[in-house]
Amino acid sequence: MSEAPVTVKRTRFNVAACAFAMGMLMALSVFAQDPGTKPDKVSEAIPPQQPNRVRVDEDVQKAKLVHMVSPVYPPLLGKRMDGTVLLHVIIDKNGSVKSARPVSGLPNLRDSAVNAVLQWQYEPTLVNGVAVEVDTTVSVVFPPLAKQESPEPKTGMLCVIPEPPGCCTLVNIPFDLKTLMFSIDNGEKAPWPQKTGLKIEGLSLGEKHLVVVYSGGKPIQSFRFRFTDYKETELCLLFDGYGGPDLMHMSKSCQCK
Repeated sequence: MSEAPVTVKRTRFNVAACAFAMGMLMALSVFAQDPGTKPDKVSEAIPPQQPNRVRVDEDVQKAKLVHMVSPVYPPLLGKRMDGTVLLHVIIDKNGSVKSARPVSGLPNLRDSAVNAVLQWQYEPTLVNGVAVEVDTTVSVVFPPLAKQESPEPKTGMLCVIPEPPGCCTLVNIPFDLKTLMFSIDNGEKAPWPQKTGLKIEGLSLGEKHLVVVYSGGKPIQSFRFRFTDYKETELCLLFDGYGGPDLMHMSKSCQCK
């Protein structure tokens, strides 16, 4: 009866020793595993998929515009319309406009806006070095018709008007209207007009011009003038037979066709 406790103690010791040995074997098995071996159930990383089309803000895409065609104003009862047409636009990988669909704007301006934008060209858009399509918007502005101001003339016109034929004396120098001639800036001589006014165009406004009057082939009088001194771009050159050649402002009595 006295040996029973010893037997129980030995049995418990043997069980504990066996469990410790099994744990060490399992640990050695794990540490001995090839470090290059990957677990069967661990999945490999999948690279992100390359996009085929990206959304780009209108202002950003506008910077890539390389060719633009202005819209044509459609006629409407002889009046020019104005406004803004917003288009939903798809640009292909080459930068050409693939499609353009109106989103808002006056109906009468939409077709013109679409026809213009379909001819636009952009720089290709790249994502990771690969060209992609672009989804964006385009605002086509039809500005109001500005008041057309006449361009400021750069040259002046001299209208040489005819005078009644006759023979007079000018400052004791005889002359004959039949042989009366004139020249501008030492140019070729021209007969003084007898019936209709003669128009001389293309004269500089700020430079001084020389007018010489001839009779019988000889100069009888000359003078210089400048358009800016008269604050006019059109002047009349006349010969009254008494005061000689003179300049005057354009009027009903001084007209050139």
